Amino acid sequence: MVPVKNEQKWTAQTELLLIDKGIGAQTGNKSPHHVNLHYFEIPVLFQYHRKNIYFEFGPGLGYLINYREHLYANQTPDLVIKHPFARSEFSFNVGIGCALNKKWTIGLRLNHSLLPVRGAVPLVSKESYNRLLALSVTRQIKKASDPQE
Repeated sequence: MVPVKNEQKWTAQTELLLIDKGIGAQTGNKSPHHVNLHYFEIPVLFQYHRKNIYFEFGPGLGYLINYREHLYANQTPDLVIKHPFARSEFSFNVGIGCALNKKWTIGLRLNHSLLPVRGAVPLVSKESYNRLLALSVTRQIKKASDPQE
């Protein structure tokens, strides 16, 4: 996060994240269906600061590096062959956070994919989208010779 001065209301921030997204469901008497998707994600966030509170929003690009799908007692045990996941993801982020002091912040962010990560599969009539609610605690690290410290 970019340091905030009293006169600085807007800042920009970019991150490199390793994110695990997934879903688990059990319907009726059928065995569970679990999906785990692992992404490298780069969000570009624009933040508006008001006292110790900040609001953030911006796009994110993700790349699927690994996935696992466990589907038991289903007619098509490997959906990934016929219905693959998209390797790239375009998402939008919106969040709010609070600076606890000069080094520590806590935040809550919603990440939602804008494009489907998978087309419709049998027994599901809609495309699949990722949605993630993340709670973060961050600590800012500066060099000892930094004059702003």
